Amino acid sequence: MALSKALYKSAALRSLPDLGRTMIEANIEITRENPELLFVTLVACMLDVETGELAYCNAGHDPPQLVGAGGGSVRQLKAAGPPLCTLENYPYQVAHARMVPGESLILVSDGVAEAMQVMPGPIVFV
Repeated sequence: MALSKALYKSAALRSLPDLGRTMIEANIEITRENPELLFVTLVACMLDVETGELAYCNAGHDPPQLVGAGGGSVRQLKAAGPPLCTLENYPYQVAHARMVPGESLILVSDGVAEAMQVMPGPIVFV
């Protein structure tokens, strides 16, 4: 995971603000350093805080959600490409959504879903 994080950061520094290009570059870099044939799921996001424009790219991760103020409404954003290191030269695409004042972006690690299968009952984060 540490190597994947470092390689993704390197790809981002070379190709931002183009999230799609960042994902493609990261896929190439991480795959090259992956003799164990592991994969990585992630969501990369960029938010323009003045306009509320959210650009995101999903690589096999649980879909992000936008939750309205007070938890009233939930919008699930579309999922997109496969995890990194699974398809060579996959053309990751950037999706867009507009956040409104009071909305929260919710990203859930796939580790939470895996933990729920192992540990019955609710998990409370404090």
